[in-house]
This record gives sequence, C-alpha cells and structure tokens, in this order.
Amino acid sequence: MEILVVASKVKKLVKEKGDLATSSGVYEELTRHIEKICLGGIEKAKQEGRKTLMDRDIPCNCTATDEADILIVASKAKKYIKEQGDINTSGAVVGALSACVKEVCLKGIEHAKADGRKTLMDRDITVPCQTCC
Repeated sequence: MEILVVASKVKKLVKEKGDLATSSGVYEELTRHIEKICLGGIEKAKQEGRKTLMDRDIPCNCTATDEADILIVASKAKKYIKEQGDINTSGAVVGALSACVKEVCLKGIEHAKADGRKTLMDRDITVPCQTCC
C-alpha cells in the first residue's frame, strides 16, 4: 500500500491539536480512509458522466483547508484516482481530502484521549468523520 498522507504533517497536527505521539499504523489507516472516499467520489463523477473528479464528488462536508494545511501527497492521490477510475482529478480534490483527514485525526485524538493514551493509534482512526462515512 502506497501511503497517501504526508506523515510529517499528520504527526505535527496530532502533536499540536492533541499533544499526542503518532503510531506508524495511523498513516495506513488514513490512507484506507482516503481510498474509500475517493472510490465514492469516482463513482459519483462517473454517474454524472464526467471524466474529472471534483471536490464536490468527495462525500464529505468537512471545511476545506488552505494550502498550508494540505495533508495529502497530491501526486499519489491523483495517481490512485487515475488507476482506480481512469479519470482526472481537479486540484481542489486534494484540499477536500485533506479536510477529511484532519477531521478524522481530530476524532481519533478524542478517542485516544478518552482511552487515556498519549499515542494516536491506528484503531483510533476507525472513528469516521461525521459527514463522509
């Protein structure tokens, strides 16, 4: 599995927002989440007869992030989308996916803290964001 998140930025987000360490398994779980979201978006774009995945196709209503907060490796995400759906990717998709990842991380932080842990683990990432899963 190719990791689609920028590990250093996710680690920094988790440290700043939750004062937690980050387990290496978190990045794979976040990648699985992104893949699931992308597949839903690809399906929607194809149903509408389009050859480009757009941010509106991402089944998530998380608030878009600015460019400084991008948590996704754009080239890898675009490659995954192209391989899975044979469609192009709008530049805004990366921001939408990053917003979802941020929301999932924040939920995961809450879960880890509720368990009394100081490390965000892959099992915490199973807590989905409110609007996409």
